[in-house]
Amino acid sequence: MGSRCFKFGVIALTLSHTGHWKFNIAPHGNGLSEDLKKRIVALHKDSLGYKKIAKTLKRSCSTMDILEIVIQSGCPGAFRLLWQQVTTWGEIKDLFAGCTSTVLVHLGAANRNMPGNQLNEHQPDKLPGVFQGDAKDRLYFAILCCRPKNTSITHYFSIDDDLVYENFYADFGPLNLAMLYKYCNKLNRKIKSYSLTKKNIIHYTYCDQKKQANAAFLIGSYAIIYMDKLPEEIYRLLQVGNINYLPFRDASFGTCCFHLTLLDCFHAVHKALQFDFFNFETFDIQEYQHYERAENGDFNWIVPGKFLAFSGPHQKSKIENGYPNHAPEAYFTYFRKHHISTIIRLNKKMYDAKRFTEAGFEHHDLFFADGSTPSDSIVKKFLNICENADGAIAVHCKAGLGRTGTLIGCYIMKHYRMTAAETIAWIRICRPGSVIGPQQHFMVDKQMGLWNEGDIYRKKLREQENGNSMAVTFILSGVDDISINDKRTSSKEDLDLYSSDDEETIKMTQGDKLRALKSKRHVRTSASAPLSVILQTSVQSPKSDLCGSSCIAKRKSRSSTGSSSLRGSNSLPRTRTVLR
Repeated sequence: MGSRCFKFGVIALTLSHTGHWKFNIAPHGNGLSEDLKKRIVALHKDSLGYKKIAKTLKRSCSTMDILEIVIQSGCPGAFRLLWQQVTTWGEIKDLFAGCTSTVLVHLGAANRNMPGNQLNEHQPDKLPGVFQGDAKDRLYFAILCCRPKNTSITHYFSIDDDLVYENFYADFGPLNLAMLYKYCNKLNRKIKSYSLTKKNIIHYTYCDQKKQANAAFLIGSYAIIYMDKLPEEIYRLLQVGNINYLPFRDASFGTCCFHLTLLDCFHAVHKALQFDFFNFETFDIQEYQHYERAENGDFNWIVPGKFLAFSGPHQKSKIENGYPNHAPEAYFTYFRKHHISTIIRLNKKMYDAKRFTEAGFEHHDLFFADGSTPSDSIVKKFLNICENADGAIAVHCKAGLGRTGTLIGCYIMKHYRMTAAETIAWIRICRPGSVIGPQQHFMVDKQMGLWNEGDIYRKKLREQENGNSMAVTFILSGVDDISINDKRTSSKEDLDLYSSDDEETIKMTQGDKLRALKSKRHVRTSASAPLSVILQTSVQSPKSDLCGSSCIAKRKSRSSTGSSSLRGSNSLPRTRTVLR
């Protein structure tokens, strides 16, 4: 994907109020050389017939080395009509065959902010819809009005109908880690394909703003992972034409109170890559897709080797309100195999903790109400437990989304210095639907305090490495000397939260509703089978459930005391693909 775009000329096509097309070529942009200005032909044609437009374009293009095409219409359906009756996008693209210069093309409906859509009021930079790239490269992104046709030099593909976000309520993205993996593999195969060696590869999406945001997330993340693009760089490229991508939102109804931008998601992917939170060379997509399903355990790794988020176990394995519940024993084999030593429960008591402790796991209760935010005391205890755990930590509330994502997010902000928005974005990429409502603002409020805590923690660890073990004895046994500045810090309040346990038991809470919605998305004909058998069989022998492919992730553990900004010398390698 090209990193530079030049605009030396513009071809504008508009539909007048009388229904006739107007065509014009004129210089556009600053810094035009006098020689180039002389070579730009100015034409004004009224009542230009559809069939004449393509020929006129070809004649005009022969006079310019570098140009910009803007096609827009003020009449409903006019753009589609032009597209269908005059030419295909491929024929227009053929104009650039053999061109080694940079080309910038805008395609889209008229900007409604331009009164009357007059020719002299064209503002190409503000048009919706974008096709952008360097002709020397092969990868492009486009927002189009209809399906284009492949040509001898151009290959088009779309994932809008293949990679679809499964929403809970009004949420629509970002697409999860498995879908990003599928997309990257698909695109890498196209780039390496012998039959496409001499073709430009164009990922296109349509006018649905939600689809646009997810498509842009995929190609932008690909550029970060495989092309060494920085988040701001790829975000600027995708905004050519002043495109405004719809921000993502939480898994709730009503007015959105917290916007998660495309740039937040790019930063999340970039930092997750730095910290080895994922590695597509060893990523096991079948394991991810298998265990995220309600009937197979409903869990996801957020930080591989450190944090696993899962839906709360129950006393018995059964189907309740359409959702498959699992007993603690169903998780034992997987947890042991992946070195999970500690279980943290954030919701009401739905099972006896002894079933975990007697099996050799540590178990901690840090209850706070469903849909709410934790007190300082709970955050402090959670961080202390995680910083002193011998192995990985499995955290659950009722659905394993809101409360679970919030506390895991606090740890990530403290130990990796990611912003609240980046943290929320990464957790949702791993486990869609996580962190809901006021929990989003809670994380923003706690960001600076947790960053400061992390700085102090790492400073004392460095002192320990320098031989001053006395200085770190206290920090390694807890974080009582650091406050997150929350009014709700008393232990009495924590006891009050436990007293609301009965209320959560009786009422249908946010977690219950989210669990029910997730189970409906994953209905299988085998759902009537004994759930403990389904889960334990899949844990012990995932090959039988997953078409013969191993479900054991080749993940790398990372210490909670690691650097907040630097990749370790023993970090996993990652694939690079240079597009030429």
